[in-house]
Amino acid sequence: MKKLLTLAASALLFAASANAQLRYGPEIGLNINKFDFDPDLGDESTNMGLRIGAAMDICLTSHLTIQPGIYYSMKGGEIDGSLLGSTFEQSWNLGYIEIPLLVNYYIDAGPGRFFLGLGPTAGIAVSGEVKDAVTTGGVTVKDEQEIEFGDAAGELDRTDIGLMFNIGYDFDMGLFIRPFYNMGLSNLSNDTGVEVHNRTFGIGVGWWFGDDL
Repeated sequence: MKKLLTLAASALLFAASANAQLRYGPEIGLNINKFDFDPDLGDESTNMGLRIGAAMDICLTSHLTIQPGIYYSMKGGEIDGSLLGSTFEQSWNLGYIEIPLLVNYYIDAGPGRFFLGLGPTAGIAVSGEVKDAVTTGGVTVKDEQEIEFGDAAGELDRTDIGLMFNIGYDFDMGLFIRPFYNMGLSNLSNDTGVEVHNRTFGIGVGWWFGDDL
C-alpha cells in the first residue's frame, strides 16, 4: 500500500514539475464481485456494489497516460454449501478505500479514442459484514455480524493488493466509459490452508475536466 501511494505521489509531482497536460474528474460505476475460495467451500456467486471516486489522467506522450485515482469500492460475494448435515448461505459485503495506478494507451477512433491499460491497485477495508443462514432439519437460523479484521485466525486481512485491467472509450466532449477487471492478489484469509481472493468485474462512467490530451 505504501509503495503504491509513493508511486501515485511521484506521478503527481512529475505532473507538477514538468507542467504536464492533465485531466481530472469524478467517476461512478458498478462492481460485480465474487469471493474466490481455495479449497472450494461451496457454490460461489456474485453480489453487486457501488464504486465511486475520482481520477487524474497525466499525459506522458500523445497516446500514453498514467492515471492515479481514489475510490470507495464495495466488494464481497456469496457462497452456498453444506456441512455436517446442514446447509448454509453466506453473504459477504465489504467496503474499501481503493487506489489504482493505471497506465493507459489511447487509440484515435471516431469522435474520440479507445483506450486500454493495466496497473496495480491497493485497497484498505473500512467496513464489512457477513450474513449467515444455516438450515438444519428444515429449521433456518439467520445471523448478521461485523467482519473482524486483523492477523488472527477467523479474521480477514484488511489490505487487498490487486491488478486491474481496463478498456474503454473516451469521447471528445469529456465523457468516458470503461469496463474493468480487478484481480485480487492478496490472500484475505488468516486460516491455515484456506485462501480467499477478491474478484471484481465492473463498469465505470466519468467526466474529465482540464486539458485536452
